[in-house]
Amino acid sequence: MTVTNGGTVTAASVHVYPSGTLTGNSTVTTTSGTTIDGTLTPSGQLTIGGGLQLDSGATMTSSVTQQAWDNVNVTGAASLGGRLSVTMTGTFTTPAQFPLLHASSLTGSFSSYSFTYTGCLSPSIVYDRANGYVYLHVESSCQ
Repeated sequence: MTVTNGGTVTAASVHVYPSGTLTGNSTVTTTSGTTIDGTLTPSGQLTIGGGLQLDSGATMTSSVTQQAWDNVNVTGAASLGGRLSVTMTGTFTTPAQFPLLHASSLTGSFSSYSFTYTGCLSPSIVYDRANGYVYLHVESSCQ
C-alpha cells in the first residue's frame, strides 16, 4: 500500500503481510493498530495514527542523507521487532544523529541491523526509550 502527497488512509486496522509493503509520506490512521509482517518503507515522513507493531519477520527500511531522511512518526505505542535496513548516501558531518522512528512509547528492539554506505563512517542505532525515539547515530571512523 502506497500513501503519498498528503493522502490519508483510515481503517479499523492495517495488516501488512510478509509479501506486502507499506510505503509513502502521508498518514495511515487506525483504531486497532498497524501490524507489519512485511516491509515498512517510509518515503520522507510516514505517520502512523495509532499503534505500530513490527513483528519478527518485518523489515523497516530508511534512506538517509545529511539533509533528509525517511522516518516514521507513530502517534501511539510502537512494538519493535524484525530488521532495520539503512542506506546512507552522500557526505556526512559527524557526529550526527537522525530520528528514524518516533512513538509515544517503545517496547522491544530490532533483532538485526544492516547499513549500506561508502566512506569511513561508523553507524549505530540508539534507542531513546524515555522520549520514544530510534536514532541512526553516525560517527567518522577515519583516522
